[in-house]
Parts: sequence; structure tokens; C-alpha cells
Amino acid sequence: AVIVDDLLIFSQDPDNIIKTLENKYKYKLGGVGTPEYYNGADISFDDKGYAQMSANTYIKNITECIEKLLQSTLKNYGSPMESGDHPEVDESDLLPPSDIPIYQMLIGCAQWAVTIGRFDIQYATNTLARYGIMPREGHMKRCLRLFGYLKHHPNARLLFDPTAPDLGSLEFKTHDWTDLYPSTEEYTPDYIPTPKTKTPLSITVYVDASHATDLVTRRSVTGYILFVGKSVIKYYCKRQNTVETSSYGSELVAMRIALEGILEIRYKLRMMGLPIEPTSTILCNNQAVIYNTQFPTSSLKKKHNAVAFHKLREAIAAGIIRTAFVRSENNLSDILTKPKGPLDYHKFLKVILYGKSPTTEHMHQGE
Repeated sequence: AVIVDDLLIFSQDPDNIIKTLENKYKYKLGGVGTPEYYNGADISFDDKGYAQMSANTYIKNITECIEKLLQSTLKNYGSPMESGDHPEVDESDLLPPSDIPIYQMLIGCAQWAVTIGRFDIQYATNTLARYGIMPREGHMKRCLRLFGYLKHHPNARLLFDPTAPDLGSLEFKTHDWTDLYPSTEEYTPDYIPTPKTKTPLSITVYVDASHATDLVTRRSVTGYILFVGKSVIKYYCKRQNTVETSSYGSELVAMRIALEGILEIRYKLRMMGLPIEPTSTILCNNQAVIYNTQFPTSSLKKKHNAVAFHKLREAIAAGIIRTAFVRSENNLSDILTKPKGPLDYHKFLKVILYGKSPTTEHMHQGE
């Protein structure tokens, strides 16, 4: 893994690779060994030998710099944004020109924290980043709240656990799709390497959409969290390109975006010589969307929704994905689509950022 001039080498014999590289390149002193810090992220290993990545050091350094720059103390907040907050309707005064670079710097720092694992601030960061050119005083206050939250909640971490989650009592329907999508199958290039390991990896995605959440444009927000095994590998938060007139439409668009994320990671894993389970799982909290993707008898005529509709159903017919309903209070991606209060926020985060992996007991009950 390469970022500019920083290397991470994964091998049963990394020293051999390092010796080969040393014939051409010089390393900084002390730069070789088991990684402990990489591009702002702290690296450690749990009792089972699984890697953990956190942003503790980065958060400590950046919050100290912010307090020194602004000569103030960041307050403690239980969530990055206030529940139900809508920065798009803020009418406070515009920031003076001298403060705009500070605001932009804060947004950049928050974006890197998201990159190295703090997806719990992704919705707040993406929302506030939209005002980088002409931020208002209210946007700056929200930005400082975000960093106050990070300062007082620095211990989140991503655990890279490859074992498959227990999907518990979730119900997956199987039907014959031959008449609707004959001979459909997943495209796999001929040049994919032979798998190097035997245990296939599972892929599970939680997906959600917040319908018409933007009060100015009425565009919905898509959010999804993609797991490989029990490891969070990708998280996505973005306003949709279309204005959907129903929550059904926005959820359908979100599931199509999640499917594209699944197809991407399936290709990448295969190209790295890793076997994957034949079918990946999408969990959504909209029963109508789940029903329409599970049953061949359902239909849809609205054109742009129908494209997503058939894309999903074709993937199910090909055995690429399966879908199931999960209740809203158990949908991990909910925090990527809207601002939540501290209680709701930490109910989700304690499962995947504060020491616990997804389990049947807490996350996978579909009834």
C-alpha cells in the first residue's frame, strides 16, 4: 500500500521485499518495522492479532492546534451536530474574509479524520464543506462543535476482523428470475488471479436514505457502510443527484449506489487474490424497496427509478446480491444520512467504533 513515499508491506516475508527495495531506495532511520503510525492513523493489534486503526494522535494534535490558534477551549458535545440541524437555512452573518481560510483549514482537517476512520463525523463534515467559499458565523460554530466532539471522543477505532457476521434471523427470499432476466450472470474478467486463500470473505452493506432532507434543494442524502467480514472497509455519504418525490424513490436510488459499491469491492478483492462469498448482502429499512427487489411479480414504470429498480433485480437474479429488511433503529448507516442526538448516535457507534463487532443480538434483527 503506497501513499506518496509511505509504504505498508503485507507479506509472510516482508524483509525480503524490503531488501529488494533497499537496492534502489533509502529509508528514513527507524522507518522499518511493524507499523504504529501511518499517515495520521494509529495502528495497533488486538489479542487475536487483528489490526486496529484510530485517529487518536491526529485528533489530539489538531485540536491542540485549533485551541492555540483560536485561543479558546473546545467544548464537549455528545454528537458532531445537533439533532435536526439544517445548516443550509442558516442566516447568520457571513464570516469576515480573514476567517474564511481558518474555516477551510478546519474542513480539510475534518475530512482527513474521516479518511483515517472517523466516519461518524462524515455527514457533518460533508454538509459543512458545502459552505467553504462563503461560510457564515453559524457554520463556524458548527465546525467548532464538530472538533469539540472529536476532542472529547477520541478513542473510536476501526477493527479489521475478517470473520463473517452472524446475520441472525434476517429473511432472504429466493425466486426463479429466468423469465425476466434470462442468462444473467456477474461479469468477471478472464485475467482475475487464482485465489491465494481458502476462506471466502463476506460482504455486507447497510444502506439508508434521508428523504428530502435538504430544506433548500429537497435533495435526499444517501449513506451506506460496507463491511468485509466484520471490518468497515468503505463508508459513503452524499446528496443524491435527483430530487425524489417519495422516500421509496430515494431509498431505491440509495440501494443502487450501494450496489455499485459492492461491485467495486468484489472486483478489487478478486484482483488481490482473495476469494469472496458468491452472494453479497444489502440491508435496508424500507420494506417496499425490499419487497420490490425480492419478488419477480412487482413492477415499476417511473423511468429513472425503473433503471435502479431493474439494476438491483438483475443483480439479485445473477446471484450477486441478496436483500433483507432491517429496522431503522438497527440500520448502522442511519448516522450517515442525518444529524442525530447523542443517545441515538452512540447506540450505533458503540457497535463498530468503540470495541464491539456487529452481532445478532444488537444489529441483525429484522423483525
